[in-house]
Amino acid sequence: MPRIEVNTKEPNSASLKRKSPGVMFFRKLLSILSLGLVLQACANNATDDRVSQNSALINSGIRDKLIMMGTGSKGGSFMGVGDTLCDAINSHRSESLIRCVNVPSAGSTFNMFSVANGSLQMGLSHEAVSAEIFADPNIRMGRELRTVAVLYSTPMAIMVRKASGLKSLNDLSRGVVNLGPKGSGSNTMAIAMFAGLGLSETDLPRRQYLSPSETIKAFCQGKVDVVFNIQVHPSPFYRDLRKCGGEFISMSPELIQKMRTAHPSLRPAQLPAGIYDPQQKLVETLEIRTVLFTNASVDDATVYRFVKILLAEQAQMAVSQPQLKISQSTSPEEALVLPVPIHPGALRALKEFQK
Repeated sequence: MPRIEVNTKEPNSASLKRKSPGVMFFRKLLSILSLGLVLQACANNATDDRVSQNSALINSGIRDKLIMMGTGSKGGSFMGVGDTLCDAINSHRSESLIRCVNVPSAGSTFNMFSVANGSLQMGLSHEAVSAEIFADPNIRMGRELRTVAVLYSTPMAIMVRKASGLKSLNDLSRGVVNLGPKGSGSNTMAIAMFAGLGLSETDLPRRQYLSPSETIKAFCQGKVDVVFNIQVHPSPFYRDLRKCGGEFISMSPELIQKMRTAHPSLRPAQLPAGIYDPQQKLVETLEIRTVLFTNASVDDATVYRFVKILLAEQAQMAVSQPQLKISQSTSPEEALVLPVPIHPGALRALKEFQK
């Protein structure tokens, strides 16, 4: 049986200098592992630096990093506006730490109550709607509302179906009237308009509460005769209604005065002739401002960064929403006399932007 002999002698220097392939491989592997450890240490240091920077931001006072923003229903203008605002905010998330989420809702009135009770951090609304909620002594939580930014102004519009035979304001109650979804600004202002005509909601026996997309279908099928809505013009909504035989009706001077008395933030306006087609006539109406609101409890640092980003991104936002003119709609001086007080964080951002 062959024997296995083991060399027990100490290796001499010459044998140490002759490196076997196994030793060479081991040393190269050790070098690679050492380099990896160095790179990992550098990466850890960089991560620690970023964590330290973020911790500094967090410790600087920002508390509300998730902003749930109530907007509107499908087919309404608020949904698109909310997408644009949140896209602008989220494009700066790495440095601001703020995330914005567009939350579909019934609209202005729903948003204001949800912001007032803290269910949402921000919401879009029509100024006349929020002003009424803020000033109502029976709605205690309404006093918690604060303005973030005035976004744009929109003319109201009344449209009737020509085939219905309704030709004047006094005829409207005889038709099938769509008041818009309950909880929306269009619904609130439609009821206010009929109140100006001396009519209550119950005086409209064939009233409907349809969303914008439902309204177009019903109007074109002859199931709705009168539409009151608040949309940015020119609007695909009214363009579709025009194609189905819709005709705008002007508000009378008396109606305009009565509505302004009840809602002082409303302003006289005109819908220019021909913006939908050559046959469309000039329309006398009122305009209402769309405003972004928050709760007084949302911390100053969050609102400050939020508004600062919106002001910086105005040109980019105008690509998809040309009506957004925040810096033109709200000066620091005007901000101090808004029907709903401006949030301190928003005022600080506006003052810095105007310098």
